[in-house]
Amino acid sequence: MKLSALIQGPKVVFVFLALLTCVVARTSAAGSDFETSRPSLPASLTAIEVIAPEEGDGGVDASSPAACSGDIIAQSRVDALIAALCAESLDESFLNLSRGDDYDYPGFYKYSDPRYLFVDREHIFSNRRFARVYEGLRALNSDAQYVLLKGYLDHYRAQLSDIIAPFMLSSRRGERPESHDVLIRITEVEGCPPTFYGTRYALQSIALLSGMLGNTRMWPDLREAFQYPLYAMPLDESAYDDLTIAHFKDCPIFPPAIQADTILLMAINCPKDESGDSGFNAALIKPLVTERDVFEFELANFQSRVSEYDVHHNVGGWPVDRTKGMYRVRVVYDGKRLQETIKRIVDAAVGAPVA
Repeated sequence: MKLSALIQGPKVVFVFLALLTCVVARTSAAGSDFETSRPSLPASLTAIEVIAPEEGDGGVDASSPAACSGDIIAQSRVDALIAALCAESLDESFLNLSRGDDYDYPGFYKYSDPRYLFVDREHIFSNRRFARVYEGLRALNSDAQYVLLKGYLDHYRAQLSDIIAPFMLSSRRGERPESHDVLIRITEVEGCPPTFYGTRYALQSIALLSGMLGNTRMWPDLREAFQYPLYAMPLDESAYDDLTIAHFKDCPIFPPAIQADTILLMAINCPKDESGDSGFNAALIKPLVTERDVFEFELANFQSRVSEYDVHHNVGGWPVDRTKGMYRVRVVYDGKRLQETIKRIVDAAVGAPVA
């Protein structure tokens, strides 16, 4: 991700400088790095649990001497997003899952190194729209969930095809496209096509949502997509220019870590172990995973004014807002056995990728 793509004008520069001022001031005063530690204790293979709301006031108190301008700006952005999400229908939230901006700010990524295999998971769980869609789907029966999940999986695969269509060699009569901007841009621009960045995260979000809901009817479609991890569908590489294919190889649609999380989540959240018509066999997956391979975290309600991912929590030190309730979720543990765990889960459920 290029710095030039992140800095989109004076407003963002101002936010960046304000947050940087907070970091310097607080680090000098407290002598600490403000990065909270991730949970690392083993967790049992149990389904997602609802954590009841706690009493109290959540969010940045703008009148407090502890609130710097960066905290106030970040809180304002969160409050505006929460208001927009409350006004959205579930379909609108699904359609907006490809808004790339929401996966980057006000989230603050402790593991932003691209070599960290679960960086995609961090971006997705930091997006309040993801939590809003999850809460909306929880209220539906499994058949209604499937209709939406399947429909939007198809929608975003079609959107991905549209995004890369201009880079087909046959459509350009031997000419190079003017720009690969749509493949590298991370923000939405009015009048421009949707971004690869946001579309990729929308597809990954739908996979993780299917797992969190234990909706095994989604498995045949997800397994097919996982067999083509670079593109989420069959694609003739020779039909596209080298830069386009190189971008997919750097940023596959369904990397093994996302596949493993989806499979594990589906195995521990589906209502029963029988594979049924879907072909998903939770009883096969569960014995492959020990407690050492799993860790749990708490996903905030989308109306939480401060989540564990937010910059005003990780940099500003404001406590997580637990007044709206939380969800306790189990995912693949990012420990020393990471590669082995991912391979074991994916090989059992998906098999080898299709060349």
